[in-house]
Amino acid sequence: EYEDGGVGAMVYSTLTVKALRFVYHAFRGIEDPDGLPHVFHVFHLAEQMPDEESVLAALLHDVTVKTALTPEDLKRAGFPERVLAALRALSRGAGQTDAAYLEAVRADPIARRVKIADLLDERQRAWGQEERAGVAALTRNALALERLENE
Repeated sequence: EYEDGGVGAMVYSTLTVKALRFVYHAFRGIEDPDGLPHVFHVFHLAEQMPDEESVLAALLHDVTVKTALTPEDLKRAGFPERVLAALRALSRGAGQTDAAYLEAVRADPIARRVKIADLLDERQRAWGQEERAGVAALTRNALALERLENE
């Protein structure tokens, strides 16, 4: 837990700085659909997290999805097992249903916290871009948020 316990009080610990540098290089040249560098998205999520493990998971959550890096690369880089477990929960398995995926995310407090922030950020960026995002995507996002936010 961060010293002041506050949300958005990201402390630049040795591990946090390591993860910031890691994702800065990993996402170099990768843009979101809106044309912004993807690294902005993970930085934005990380700033909302209440503790170091959640910050690390928020920063790293898309690394194995949007780059050639693997979970083994993250392990070799020295990120804590607790963070790696959250990242495994956040990674959708091949053929995994939405319901099974959301249950796995929901079962891990760090993964749940990161995914809720991720879905809220996606929803916020989709408003005003409904034509591109599509009603189906917004509806799916809303249903996932409802499932994760309600215990």
